[in-house]
Amino acid sequence: MNDLSLIEPAAGLRDEARAAWTREATAMPAVGEIWLLSWNAVAHGLVLVTAVFPDYVLGMPVLMGTEYATGGELVLPADILGTELTLLHEAETGLGKFLFHRNLGHAVSADDTAGLRIGRHDGLVAGSHPLTEDIEASLSATLHTFQALCFIEWPALTVGESILNRSVLEGLGVNARAFAHASGLDVPSALRTWRGQEPLTERAQSRLAAAYELSPAELLLAPDDEETRFLSSPQFKSGVVELAVNLAITEGAARNAVRADFALAARTDSFSARKRTLVADTLARLVESSRATP
Repeated sequence: MNDLSLIEPAAGLRDEARAAWTREATAMPAVGEIWLLSWNAVAHGLVLVTAVFPDYVLGMPVLMGTEYATGGELVLPADILGTELTLLHEAETGLGKFLFHRNLGHAVSADDTAGLRIGRHDGLVAGSHPLTEDIEASLSATLHTFQALCFIEWPALTVGESILNRSVLEGLGVNARAFAHASGLDVPSALRTWRGQEPLTERAQSRLAAAYELSPAELLLAPDDEETRFLSSPQFKSGVVELAVNLAITEGAARNAVRADFALAARTDSFSARKRTLVADTLARLVESSRATP
């Protein structure tokens, strides 16, 4: 399996692809593009985008070179990135948009990508290497990596990251005042938690579950507001990664910090275009502050 870096472009790339390897992404993934994926400041692989949905992307793993290309894989020509690539076309995987880090360029047309998804690969040839133990181990490792990436979620449905599922309590007739009393939170924290501006704490979750005879899981809800969706965009990826590295925290924790800081800032402007700018400003301010952290 290829060992990739976020800093140094892979060997064998043409100049345009080498530049793209370290260039900020400015748009969401599109069908037919090849992207570099990362999580927690680690490059995890290349992927060919095969379908894009509101909350996730489908893609097929791509390996540099053809040393792992057996008759069960396809070879993408060298004119795409400057070197031949191996496409694991039978391993389409769902991936969160927050994993997409660098756009290396367009590789396959939308029509040809649609064909790949149904087993048609006009113009592409299969690999020629026999399936040795080493190749099988490398291909299995790639599949395992992508399976693991598929299960990464942000925001995750976990205590400390999820917000209060307020509708469950409202269905029981609970209002903000009753919530504050039952949760044991001080009034400012209770109000922010009730509004979804900060995560539900484990202690508050336990108290609420006992008070209203609910399972703890019923009280959790993954945030799905505009600022959360904005932060999933590759446009913010590099800043989030730098913040995580500077503060020695996970990428998920860095994203949560930006989201929380944005939610607590006083503002009245709710237009989407302006909100995206405000999210970018929040991230930039936190990154700048983290650079000064000892």
